[in-house]
Amino acid sequence: MVELVFWFSAILAVIFASFMLAQSSLFASSICLLAVLMQAATLFFLSGAPMLAFVQVLVYAGAVMVLIVVAVMASPGPAPASIWSRLSLPRPLVWAGLILPALEFALLLWAGAFPGGGSMGAALSTQNQIGPILFGPYALATEAVTLLMFLASLAVLDS
Repeated sequence: MVELVFWFSAILAVIFASFMLAQSSLFASSICLLAVLMQAATLFFLSGAPMLAFVQVLVYAGAVMVLIVVAVMASPGPAPASIWSRLSLPRPLVWAGLILPALEFALLLWAGAFPGGGSMGAALSTQNQIGPILFGPYALATEAVTLLMFLASLAVLDS
């Protein structure tokens, strides 16, 4: 069953990657990119690398969400009346983005793919592992990336 969820995630990653290439707006493309990165994290998790999946979600998916926030802050003009026209996302894409991850999570629960039955002990041990790494020998790199993201968001804004 875990293999079925793995292939389902791989197919979803390919589908959302093709959607990402076909979009004409930054918002729709970044949402599709976020879906691809989340599917990659699922593939890492199912391959036996939960720490890499956690870092994938933390770093890359978080960076895409920052990209979306900065793009919303930097976009000019008054907001249109409808949220669909403002985001210019096709409705089937929105429904696929809402339904497919929930279905995938249900399949993961049904297959029993979570280590330790989905207990909080695994999450706490991961948190205890990543904290000393990010703020120990890589503290300077962590701070540099944070500063670069802050400066990039300031560079986009009009004075």
